[in-house]
Amino acid sequence: MKKAVILLAHGSIDSTWREPIIKLREKLEAEGMWVSDAYLQFTEPDIIEATRLLESKGAQHITVVPVFLASGTHYTNDFPALAKELEKLHPEMNIVWTDVLGEWDVVLDSLAQAIIYDCSK
Repeated sequence: MKKAVILLAHGSIDSTWREPIIKLREKLEAEGMWVSDAYLQFTEPDIIEATRLLESKGAQHITVVPVFLASGTHYTNDFPALAKELEKLHPEMNIVWTDVLGEWDVVLDSLAQAIIYDCSK
């Protein structure tokens, strides 16, 4: 089963805003992963298009990683609705959602270390 990842971010009208998301995608792709970025608003592709793209490459399992620092309204309201829509559009695919990235212990540890490092200069 070919696995893929969608990095789901908020989106912005500022086109440079997505650069860190693209860098993260490129780092994962360099490791051989199938990855697409996707955005809730203002920026393309949206999660529906990203899922189609990965499916067209042969992905059968997609892990959606919300690239947010904390859970909030999008997490509690929008993500469940998007998950249901994806299930309806792609019933043959296995699509799972992780917790928001900022709530992963390893991410919090990395952020803390980066702040400690930067503040010690």
